Amino acid sequence: MILSKIFKLFFLYFFGFLFLFLTKFLSLFVKVKVNIVDSNRIGHFLAWAFTSIEKQKEFHINVICKKICNHFFLEKVRGKLKIIDGLFGKIFFFSYLINKKLFQFDIFQDYFPTGDANPCREKMSNLISFNQEELKKIKKDLKLLNINKKYICIHIRDEKYLTYHVSKKKEKKNSYRNANINKYKKLINFLISKNFNVIRLGKESSKKLNLKNKNFVEYSNNINRSEMTEIFLILNCEFFVGVPSGLATFAVYNQKPVLHTNLVNFGHFDWVHSQFAILKKFYKKNKNKKLIKLDISEIISKNYHLIEDTKEFKSNKIVLKENTPQELYLAVKEVYLKVYKNRQKFKPTKLQKKFQEMILANSKHFSNFTKYKGNICNYFLEKNLNV
Repeated sequence: MILSKIFKLFFLYFFGFLFLFLTKFLSLFVKVKVNIVDSNRIGHFLAWAFTSIEKQKEFHINVICKKICNHFFLEKVRGKLKIIDGLFGKIFFFSYLINKKLFQFDIFQDYFPTGDANPCREKMSNLISFNQEELKKIKKDLKLLNINKKYICIHIRDEKYLTYHVSKKKEKKNSYRNANINKYKKLINFLISKNFNVIRLGKESSKKLNLKNKNFVEYSNNINRSEMTEIFLILNCEFFVGVPSGLATFAVYNQKPVLHTNLVNFGHFDWVHSQFAILKKFYKKNKNKKLIKLDISEIISKNYHLIEDTKEFKSNKIVLKENTPQELYLAVKEVYLKVYKNRQKFKPTKLQKKFQEMILANSKHFSNFTKYKGNICNYFLEKNLNV
């Protein structure tokens, strides 16, 4: 057993050195970039595909050596990009371990749609299309799920996916982004009352929503869950509700209206015109350990909106509180009335314009700052913005 492991490591390192030499030799004649793809997280996986298609003129080798979060998506992009996986993917990964300078790990931040300037929907249809056989299978799945009218997709991340499919370390770092699905019951009931099916997405969830209604579909824990059908559902929904996550990225890239709830690190958030959000509430512990609520301007001035690690929130004595059922209900109602039902170009309120001005005035506090086009829901600003 030990000998076989030693032999395997020797084999991988030997060919790793060989591949490294060949890649360096090739780079003398053509610009070569080797990307180690973060294939176990769907948002990173999708952003990598968009980025790579944008840079097809360059010679990119895309190495997949991690778990695959969505095999359907991988097969769709395989014919469009230079992908190395399997045994050769592992060998390339060992080349990366030997010399990291030649490689680029996780290009998620390289590209993200910033409004109307990027024809994302067209790129998405070029990236993902469904043939007749696939559509037939999807139609069968929708019939089994009793989805027979317009629908809304909802995805509320919790600790299960990262813990079991990536690592406990990653989950601990990202746990500040999680939310409790049971607080969304009022929001879901509102959408059902407007004659929608509501479909909960995700690859397994730790908590089931205690809601029995024929118009609510608990797809995340469905034994017949299909990676292909899940992507189809997002690309064709009326709008998307959730927390910032990889699945939400599919809706954003396809320019669907999106309501992001329980948003925390909004300093790294790339606002697009069809996105709306409400934030988790930030509280600061004072010397007496009493919690003092911070308004949005205070959060920005202290750069708390840039934190991306649960430990860092704790070290800054910041306590995050989730949106209440009433806050979630008011947010989805606002998006439904102003964006979906109106079907007109959204016009920001005076308070939302004030917030936009504040963002522009504090652009140095936003890492991905672009021309601001998104909106915090108006009612939320009334409660949390001192202007």
